[in-house]
Amino acid sequence: MAVDTFFRCDVAGAEALAALRGADLPLGLKAGPVTHGFHRDIYLDTPDDALAGRGMACRLRIGVDDRRVLNLLIGSGGQDEPPQRFEAVVDALEPRAALLGDSEPARRLREIGRASCRERV
Repeated sequence: MAVDTFFRCDVAGAEALAALRGADLPLGLKAGPVTHGFHRDIYLDTPDDALAGRGMACRLRIGVDDRRVLNLLIGSGGQDEPPQRFEAVVDALEPRAALLGDSEPARRLREIGRASCRERV
C-alpha cells in the first residue's frame, strides 16, 4: 500500500534547492516516481494562535480538482507519541462553513473548543 508523505522546509535560495534536488537521498532511501500536484492550503487558527499553542493544526486543502479536505492534526508539538490525524472530504466552499459542518475534524475541533472553554471557567 502506498503512503502519501509530505515534507516541507525552507531552502536558502535557488542554488541550494538545485543542490538538494540533484543529491542522492540520505540513509539509503529510494524515491519512487516524481509526481506533481497543485493545491491551496488554508491554515485555520484563532487570532491568538490557540491551536498552535496546544500543539494542533487545522488545514483546509483545496485541490486543483476543487476537492476540499479538512484536516486536524493533534499533538504536533514534538511529543513522544505520534500525532493524531483526522481528515475528511467536505462540501463546504468556505473555511468557516467547513468548520461548522459535521465532518469528524470539525466535530473534534468543536469538542476541543468546548473543553477549552470549560477549562477557563
